[in-house]
Amino acid sequence: MKTTLLNKIWKEISNRRFVSTALCSCASLFLAANAVPVVAQGDAAMRTIRPFIGYDETYQWSDVPEIVADGVKKEGGTAEEYAWATDLFFEKEIWQLEFSYKNVRTIEVDFPVEGGKMERKRVWYLVYSVTNTGKRLRNELKQEIELEGENPGDVEKHKIDVSVGVARAGGEVERFEAPSNNLRGVYAPTTVDYNGQAPNEDGSIPGAVRFAPRLAFASASIQERLLYEKQKNGFFVGQKRGSQEGVYYDQYLPLAFAQIAAKEGRGQDFYDSIRIATRKIAPGETVWGIATWTDVDPRIDRFSVYVSGLTNALRWEDAAEASETDGGFGSGRDVFRKVLKLNFYNPGDEIHRGGKEIYNNLPGELDYQWIYM
Repeated sequence: MKTTLLNKIWKEISNRRFVSTALCSCASLFLAANAVPVVAQGDAAMRTIRPFIGYDETYQWSDVPEIVADGVKKEGGTAEEYAWATDLFFEKEIWQLEFSYKNVRTIEVDFPVEGGKMERKRVWYLVYSVTNTGKRLRNELKQEIELEGENPGDVEKHKIDVSVGVARAGGEVERFEAPSNNLRGVYAPTTVDYNGQAPNEDGSIPGAVRFAPRLAFASASIQERLLYEKQKNGFFVGQKRGSQEGVYYDQYLPLAFAQIAAKEGRGQDFYDSIRIATRKIAPGETVWGIATWTDVDPRIDRFSVYVSGLTNALRWEDAAEASETDGGFGSGRDVFRKVLKLNFYNPGDEIHRGGKEIYNNLPGELDYQWIYM
């Protein structure tokens, strides 16, 4: 896979290879309306992205090639004898946080440098909040299947076409094709609500989640600008078109953080990306955060912010080498996590006045996208 701008982002976020694949759900379920309402917060508007979980995020059919390869290589068996380790049904209960944010803005901050001097830098920042709605999506057994003479070790895998008795739009019925080697029933999407549940015996709160974010500021935007080459005599001669890409990662800048919190806050506590990960967010609870970036090229006019950690949804793909066990279990497997991509547009020159000219409506693109990376 070629190294791209997105590769660079995800290598920093999770040390995984990056793929930019738009979320494609064959049977999706809205846990809440997916509109982007705007609510007032201080002197700027907050935009809210409500949770959206696709049913196909709750499960995945997959082989376990390491088991097959290990059995054939070490035990002297055949691939047919280990067919029970292929086409398996993996399921997972999926949660997703509600994300609200103000458009990216800038602030000038004086930082101490060597020699007791101060250096003024422009800091780009994003004020946001995350809310645990307490609602999740999972598979639930809706219909048992009786299979005579079948067991998980059988070489032959029969597939049974069954129907779930839940009518959909147009009177159609959802149909599933179920392999018999590890699935003994028909499953359907079910919403689980953890709001109002009593604490567990150990004191933990049901449905609480930990938000461990990584916010990457990425630009491939310095495009179609005229970049002048200056010769030694001081005269500008010639011109060329150029593009430049850059990736910047969220940093905790105490001086900037304090000024931004004082400017943007209305009595709430703000967390940086490190401290916010040290606590769990209970159902119905909202936590506020600030992400900051510095040393950003001031000429940037189009950029995106990638927010990871908002959900536990993931997909994986087995490469050809995944069947080899020499590299350890899972070697050759690419895991892609669901990440929120916010697109911004910053027209004009290099002068910013409090970030007022930064918009969340990049021409020709969506305001936000859910992607797997």
